[in-house]
Amino acid sequence: MSAGNGHTPRIFIEPQSRSNFSAGASRRSTRWVEILIRVVSDALMLNAALAVAFACRYVVTINQVHDGTNHEVFLEYLSNFFKSSPLATVIGLLIFSLSGFYTRGRAYRSRFKVLIVAQAVSLYSLLFGFVTLASDGFIRVPRGVLFLGWILTLASLVSARLWSWLWSMVVRSESKRELPRDRKIETVLLIGGAGYIGSALLRRLSIGVIASACSICSSTVRSRSGTSWPIPASK
Repeated sequence: MSAGNGHTPRIFIEPQSRSNFSAGASRRSTRWVEILIRVVSDALMLNAALAVAFACRYVVTINQVHDGTNHEVFLEYLSNFFKSSPLATVIGLLIFSLSGFYTRGRAYRSRFKVLIVAQAVSLYSLLFGFVTLASDGFIRVPRGVLFLGWILTLASLVSARLWSWLWSMVVRSESKRELPRDRKIETVLLIGGAGYIGSALLRRLSIGVIASACSICSSTVRSRSGTSWPIPASK
């Protein structure tokens, strides 16, 4: 009714179905879990590359002339690693996030992903080295550790992205694989009451498994005019 007749118009808003809401929540939760896995993996690779770089520098140092015993040198390098690890993690994850690693920016999703990763890792290494130099000796990271850490971080991140891309391609090809043609029919749906058209359709469907399923139905299908059309027996 219109408003001029004194009746208030009613507006009906269809509520969102629970299935759509649960599906959207599931997609969002899956997305956050994926981002968390990427962040944790990158943090582990950053620290692993830094640890290997410090270990290689320690091996080179103890084979040269140095002050103190090997144990003292080891404790010094271990202390520097624990001091620099949180700083490297924060700087690396921040730069990776701004480069679109976790938000899947347009440049990161393009075919130049390797160049984007190399640029982000190089920027991380430069900024990390600058901050350690500005710490006035609180965090001591040798130049050899910075250079080797840059190479190891770049190799690990590029390898991880390449492996992820290859695995996604394998999964995508498996999902597009055609179903086998000799797949057996387990369920048959029979729709009756279509008159002459239905009788003609049943004649074409009276083969194999479908014919055996149709045999449990009535032997005739009545048309609108009352004429009976017999269902042919399967051969």
